[in-house]
Amino acid sequence: MTEAAAPAASAARFSDEAPLRDDIDPARPRHPSTAAMLILAGLALVVAVKSAAPILVPALLAGLVALLLNPLVRGLHRRWLPRWLAALIVMGSLSALLGLALWMSYEPAQELAERSPRLAWQFKQKIERLMQPLASADRMGEALETIDALGKDERPKTVAVIENSIGLSERYGGVLGGLAIGTSAVVLVYLLLVFGDLLFRKMVALAPTLARKRETVAMVRAIQTDVTRYVATVTAINLGLGAAAGVALHLAGLPNALFWGLLAALLNFIPYLGPLLGALLLLAVGVLQFDAPFGALLPAGLYLLLNLLESQLVTPLVLGRSFSLNPVVILIWLLFWGWLWGVPGLLLAMPLLVCGKIVAARSALLRPFALMVER
Repeated sequence: MTEAAAPAASAARFSDEAPLRDDIDPARPRHPSTAAMLILAGLALVVAVKSAAPILVPALLAGLVALLLNPLVRGLHRRWLPRWLAALIVMGSLSALLGLALWMSYEPAQELAERSPRLAWQFKQKIERLMQPLASADRMGEALETIDALGKDERPKTVAVIENSIGLSERYGGVLGGLAIGTSAVVLVYLLLVFGDLLFRKMVALAPTLARKRETVAMVRAIQTDVTRYVATVTAINLGLGAAAGVALHLAGLPNALFWGLLAALLNFIPYLGPLLGALLLLAVGVLQFDAPFGALLPAGLYLLLNLLESQLVTPLVLGRSFSLNPVVILIWLLFWGWLWGVPGLLLAMPLLVCGKIVAARSALLRPFALMVER
């Protein structure tokens, strides 16, 4: 009986030393993959950001404008002006300048919009005239095919008229929505200029220790200084480019040069894609305005030359390598935000990227992101 119990005891001891089941092997994962969870969280974040565009776009735009105007408000406040009055003076002056620019460019823009179908037809006719020596045989063949097709079908055509009643909300809903977003952005800019420092002091007060408070103040002030410097410098460079482009196009004989200068300044906030669109528009206008090939190419050529000088000489010299970014990252970033928010996303993409790089460069956890996006 003892001999029979020995193998059983040995088997029991062996079973205690071996794993009980494969599904509790500590080497096997017990939870979903971390990478899969991060991907799902990223997709959820993208959907949330896309859905929250009516809130985030005016908020981000207001934050950037407030960063740009805050040094002026702070300077007036130091001269014994109340902060609310200093913010009102700065915003009133900026609104007057923007209103003047819009008023001066409204008539040319409206005229261009009204004449766009006729201009498109004239552009097509001019291009066909220039390409006529190369395409005469093709045009003759197409004409013969058209005549042959017209002679085959002699049955009367039935024309259907569909009445489309557009309601008030469908007709003016987009305009009212844009006015609401613009108004909320202006109000938010004013509130940030007046109460931004108070909000910052409240956030610093939440730090647990005095050393942590000083560290937080130093980091936030440095980030604010860098971001303000970037936004102000890029805005000044783009306005200078717009002024130079307006003067050059006026000397080249292009009408409404002020409008094209303002458009050049605005498009330059979108790297690569903005200058490309501006060059194509000026090429089309040059073809319509001038008969000689040199005159037709001159507006787009002058614009590209000025843009090349700005991007390769002026901007690197003024900003330095601290704001130098990888062109591949810039293009992917622009495409992403353009898909996400459309034109507002394209305008906000570069400030967001630079702000993210500045914040990441001062954080040990996010420093790899700063190294990845810089040139």
